[in-house]
Amino acid sequence: MKERKTWGTGERSTRAREKTWGTGEKHTSKREQHGAQGERSTRTERATGSAGRREANGQERATGSAGRREANGQERATWSAGGREAHVKERTTWSAGGREAHVQAKTKHRAQGERSTRARESNRERRGREAHYRESNRERGKERSIRARESNMERRREKSTHARESNMECRRERSTRARESNMERRREKSTNARESNMERRRREAQCKREQHGAQGERSTRTERATGSAGRREAHRQERATWSAGVREAHVKERTTWSAGGKEAHVQAKATWSAGGEKHTCKREQQGAQGKRSTLQREQQRAREGEKH
Repeated sequence: MKERKTWGTGERSTRAREKTWGTGEKHTSKREQHGAQGERSTRTERATGSAGRREANGQERATGSAGRREANGQERATWSAGGREAHVKERTTWSAGGREAHVQAKTKHRAQGERSTRARESNRERRGREAHYRESNRERGKERSIRARESNMERRREKSTHARESNMECRRERSTRARESNMERRREKSTNARESNMERRRREAQCKREQHGAQGERSTRTERATGSAGRREAHRQERATWSAGVREAHVKERTTWSAGGKEAHVQAKATWSAGGEKHTCKREQQGAQGKRSTLQREQQRAREGEKH
């Protein structure tokens, strides 16, 4: 509801009061508005019997003030919700100079009504524009969010594709480097093993010649000439014992613990962390197997020495 407007103060009415016609609140409202001055004016009028006031009051009561009733009727018909407020204000303005106040009130009501009509229309248009702006902003926000979501998805797809391709390229390069490194290490191992085996065989032959002397030389010539069954048997046992796995173990052991073998072993363990333990375990097994093979060879040589 709108506030009541107090006449003459310039205040705008923002709330309409409920209808109080016929409830007896007219005189109460008049006393509340005018305060002590209204009460004094009422007492003065009653005491002095102001002829003009009584005449005006009598005429107004007798004739019903056709103009007043017309204005009141028009006001009721035209100003539905706001009419009651105007009526209450108009009722309260009829003090001593009632007719003049009535004319001023009609003029003021008409001007105020026009302003109120313009304000209502302006407010309605403004609310319509605001609703249109809100709807437009909502649609633009939806479109922006859709575009942003699609852009983010596309960017994530490109990033994942690029990362996948980069990872695959890195893996290919690592595997290529590892394969080449493994091949180079195997070539070095085989070369070192070949040279080591040749050197070992030369040392063993020299030692055997020194130990056995001329007897050894004769035994060697005799074995070669006669095809000594024991020697061939020992040779076959050694050939059978030193299978492919045993030779590989011996090569690994000799090349691992050579002059630079320890450093290569440390680098291999650091480079191949995942498979390092497996290779270490395999080296230990093959090393033990190589030791057993060495022990067998020493026993064989001892048996051969006893024969000779």
